[in-house]
Amino acid sequence: MPNRQLDTTYQGARYEYATTLSLSALASVIPVPRPEDYGFDQICNLVDIKEQLRYQGTTFGVQTKSHTKEKLIYGGKTDKGDQKYWEIQWLFRRDIPLLISSVNLKPFCLKLYSTWAVWHSYWMNPTNYNRKVTFILDQIPSNDGDDRWMSYLENPDKPDESIVYLGPPIIKMDSPTPNNTKTELLRKCLRFWVDFDMINLKFCKLGIPFMYTVKDWVTDQTPNLSQSSYIFWNEFQDIRVNLLKTLYPMIIALEKDFEVHSDTKNIDRLQGIKEILKDHGYNL
Repeated sequence: MPNRQLDTTYQGARYEYATTLSLSALASVIPVPRPEDYGFDQICNLVDIKEQLRYQGTTFGVQTKSHTKEKLIYGGKTDKGDQKYWEIQWLFRRDIPLLISSVNLKPFCLKLYSTWAVWHSYWMNPTNYNRKVTFILDQIPSNDGDDRWMSYLENPDKPDESIVYLGPPIIKMDSPTPNNTKTELLRKCLRFWVDFDMINLKFCKLGIPFMYTVKDWVTDQTPNLSQSSYIFWNEFQDIRVNLLKTLYPMIIALEKDFEVHSDTKNIDRLQGIKEILKDHGYNL
């Protein structure tokens, strides 16, 4: 429309500008043009700096929201009652980790949230895209066990509507230009969360019903992986096929490594697994 635009559109763009500027201190950031926005406002790459040179790391995407938004909803139904399955397909079929940026412009504050816990929701019913997933920012589940970050039902009578708590932010920036010491601390923390989520995303892509977890974390600090992990087994379609397909190249590589190191004891131990693979049509 010549000479005018919606003010809400402009204000939304300002939040995106703030995210782009702030994250550029920690990573390589490319703002996504509106016509190309299919779910990410920024495409970013982790950056390693060695001897004044910058090296590209893991890629991740960011969705930017105003600090007034306490939740984000994917899926559910349109005003006409149609299931927004395409949003759930995007959420679970994407190729890179998704982080949520919550921005307050005055006073300035940017909070970054990892969505790693969403994979629990996926594995509980991986073939169903006709559902709703609600991300809750800043809240911690009352459950304090190792399974505290599992997905929760929004309503016991609606098993296709789940809540995923994102917990506290993984990073908080009170200035878009932190000092060098703070920047390096935040970059290290960000690297953990992005790489951690990428591992679980790869399990999803490979069809392996498993995810690593984190029990607790403190904003701006690199956490530790939990001693517990989730293994899901709900009679998923083709699960054995997926596992054997993934195992096959690993066994070949592992056997070669044992041969190089003359580790005959462990070569013999692989024979049982090789027989299972042969029984399922793999040529070893």
